[in-house]
Amino acid sequence: MYDFLSIYLQKYNASWPSKIEVLNYLDDLFDQYSINIMIRNNQFVPRQSEKIVEEIYDPTFRLLDDPTYDGVNSELNKAFESFRGKDYEDVITKSINAVQAALQILVDGEVNQKKNISILLKEAKRNNLLSDYELTNSIYTDINSFLERVRKDKAGVHPTNGSASQSDALFVLNLTMVLLQNIILNNNKKIVA
Repeated sequence: MYDFLSIYLQKYNASWPSKIEVLNYLDDLFDQYSINIMIRNNQFVPRQSEKIVEEIYDPTFRLLDDPTYDGVNSELNKAFESFRGKDYEDVITKSINAVQAALQILVDGEVNQKKNISILLKEAKRNNLLSDYELTNSIYTDINSFLERVRKDKAGVHPTNGSASQSDALFVLNLTMVLLQNIILNNNKKIVA
């Protein structure tokens, strides 16, 4: 069903009812039948509280509409697909890849897969591409340490200490969306400057 609806949304014809009306109808339908997904940015994402959707998901998806972030969107789409498939370890890996891709765009102007998040964060700080508040810098460093620990412990990249749960994956997805929003906003400031 998800594949069919995904194709429908991608091939959507403007002569049909308003796309927003269709998306709202599907969201309402999913909500009525307690299907724990919603449609955002033409993809199926886990249903969240209204506050998370309004303040994190929707603004981040609007920012990701820019073709500059196609590489980020690709990784994020894979993360959401893995979430629907209950492959929570892969959700974590793909979410971290999306953050890495966004940082690569911020630092290098393109997704190149050659630098890890730690190196990208150092370069972004050195070049004043991220907020220069010390608290923000320590938050990025702490989040990177957390993501690396989760990837090591839960995502199967190295011998793991357990498997990732749905709540682990959802937490990392939400954290990823916050980070993407912040990174893209910083990149937009860089472009304007």
